[in-house]
Amino acid sequence: MKSRRLGLLIGVLVVLSSFCTIITTVPQNAGAITHHVGGSGPGNHTSILSAVLIADPGDTIYVHSGWYGEQFDVTKPLTIVGEDRDTTVITGDGWSPTIIITSDWVNISGFTIAKRVTGPGSTAFELTGTDHCNISNNVILENEFGFNLFFANHTVIIDNVMKDGEYGVYSLHSNNLTIADNNISSNDIGMMLFDSGNSTIQNNDLWFNADYGIYFAHNHGNVIEGNRISSSADDGIHLYRSDRNAANDNWVSGSGEAGMTLYLSNFNDVSSNNVSNNWWGISLWGSDNNTLSNNTASDCSAGILLEKSSNDTLADNTMVGGGIYFSLEDDKLRYWNTHYIETTNTVNDKPVVYRKNQWRGSVPRNAGQVILANCTDMTISGLHITNVFMALAAGYSDYNTFTYNNISDNNVGMFLTYSDRNTVRNNTLSFNHDFGILLTYSKKNNIYHNSFIENGNQSSEAEGNNSWDWGYPAGGNYWSDYTGVDVMRGPGQNLTGSDNIGDVSRNIPFGPNVDRYPLKIPFTFLPSEPLVVTALVYAGQHGEVVLYWHEPQYDGGHTITNYRIYRGDASGEEVFLVEVGDVHTYNDTGLKNGHTYYYFVTAVNEVGESVESREVYATPEGDTQPPQISWFRVGILVSAIGAIVVVIVAVFIVIKEWRRKREGEPSEPIPEEPIEPSLEEEVETTSEESSYLFPIHQILQLLQQILSSDRAVHFSQ
Repeated sequence: MKSRRLGLLIGVLVVLSSFCTIITTVPQNAGAITHHVGGSGPGNHTSILSAVLIADPGDTIYVHSGWYGEQFDVTKPLTIVGEDRDTTVITGDGWSPTIIITSDWVNISGFTIAKRVTGPGSTAFELTGTDHCNISNNVILENEFGFNLFFANHTVIIDNVMKDGEYGVYSLHSNNLTIADNNISSNDIGMMLFDSGNSTIQNNDLWFNADYGIYFAHNHGNVIEGNRISSSADDGIHLYRSDRNAANDNWVSGSGEAGMTLYLSNFNDVSSNNVSNNWWGISLWGSDNNTLSNNTASDCSAGILLEKSSNDTLADNTMVGGGIYFSLEDDKLRYWNTHYIETTNTVNDKPVVYRKNQWRGSVPRNAGQVILANCTDMTISGLHITNVFMALAAGYSDYNTFTYNNISDNNVGMFLTYSDRNTVRNNTLSFNHDFGILLTYSKKNNIYHNSFIENGNQSSEAEGNNSWDWGYPAGGNYWSDYTGVDVMRGPGQNLTGSDNIGDVSRNIPFGPNVDRYPLKIPFTFLPSEPLVVTALVYAGQHGEVVLYWHEPQYDGGHTITNYRIYRGDASGEEVFLVEVGDVHTYNDTGLKNGHTYYYFVTAVNEVGESVESREVYATPEGDTQPPQISWFRVGILVSAIGAIVVVIVAVFIVIKEWRRKREGEPSEPIPEEPIEPSLEEEVETTSEESSYLFPIHQILQLLQQILSSDRAVHFSQ
């Protein structure tokens, strides 16, 4: 009997337990009803508040079109639906939130929430400590906060219009939000989320917001995807101290600052966004280990700005104008040489060339932008770069050569920072809006024979001692704004007669240096002259002169096809002799010995012929005094050789005596019957004797070389 009662009790407890479980997991009761507010139906409520107070959890409140001036709290799971969001209007008093929600599982849709008067506390929806609420298809006008969320998790905000307020959505400590398909316009800030994670911000339109479209602070693990943001006065999307977020497929245009900014934010993925017509495209400040890929940036001052950031990866980004900008404030090596910037990034359909930690080498001439980071002995030559923020940039890079580049219509033509002993010559820098060339914290650079034409600031340097000319008569640079006259000449510009060099030096702004010899005409370099030609005379009766020359420092932008040799019997009377291919030596034979010949060489490309090289001359061997032997020198050499032989013999005797003592043999060997040496002993003896005789053989060779050298020196003189 007792066991039967115990079994019955257990069965009842199980049933009750199951019933309680069902009640706690279902947010509305089984007998939920719909309450009507407004309209003409019998028993309809006249206010939303009265319906909310009488409704049970899980009930629905249907509000007919009309104007309802009230505020109310929702403290239980309810569904509140307006008949038409354009004609069902709730107006708050402007001092307290219109609708306060403190319960989970609340759904509200179909209303216009406006304010009757201006007040500091006007909030359309305030959610505090809630979970799983859904607010959709509402119009919110002129409220300070459209949504004010505080510890409101899993909130869904979909298809709402938020206009003419201060914050469309403001969230603090709220996670797992879904904010999608909303139209948020003409507010101060479209969305501002603090300490919110694992949320999705998707497919929203944010227009004409006075500060930011979307502002994140201390938010982690969120997705910002497919949003259309336009005409924000500050940034379209701003991430502050927010890590491991994904911002993908957004369209951002017309921002007063950046389309997208990462500020002190790390490990974020920014991909496939289209940012256009912003001041900056995508800006990183103090942000590390981020990945930027497949983004398109157009009509921005800089497509991507890197400032005080490191270890970021840039790949497959397309920039129309702007390019990549390393900030003037990047004062640590790691801000320059730790990034991964692939040549798959393009600007104006040309590759962005980023070189880091490289010694020697060059860059392709089709580069759309060049950035050197901790590079040494590189050559950057023959580039034509236009319409980027910073055409040529070098940070912490020394002993590089920038030559024969045409840099025009950029913000900054060339930028050198913490970079020393570079050579910048034969470049044209024209019509760059901010600076032709800008140097910061860079010293001992040689800058000469460049043409600075109509740049916003032709040049500027700070904290550096650089050279801006190559002395006289080579001269310095051409400056289109130089107004000095040229009526004098000479190193001191104090001799009568012009020389195409200004008589007064030109100051370099913001630095202590001057261009001592500013050129009066632009320095031209197409085509260019070869380097100095060197001639030498072979010894012997050959009647021959051999010319050597180096290739030009610049080929004029076209491949050199030929070199032309000119020869004359007197200085200045050279005439064409022969044209050779792309070689750098020529043997002129069949010449008269003892007669002096004069030469110069030119280079030829498809544009034309370069100017002449320096004139050189040589006299073939013949009709010259035979080599004179200095018997005094020979005597000294013979005496020296004799002394060396004596020393070698003495050393030989000492070594031989030491070996005998070591092997226990007497100083005077006991006569013995001669024994024929074995083959091994004979080889060893021969090797030993050869080792002692080897220095004498070397000495004889040395003597022969000295005599030959004396003869050769005499002939070359």
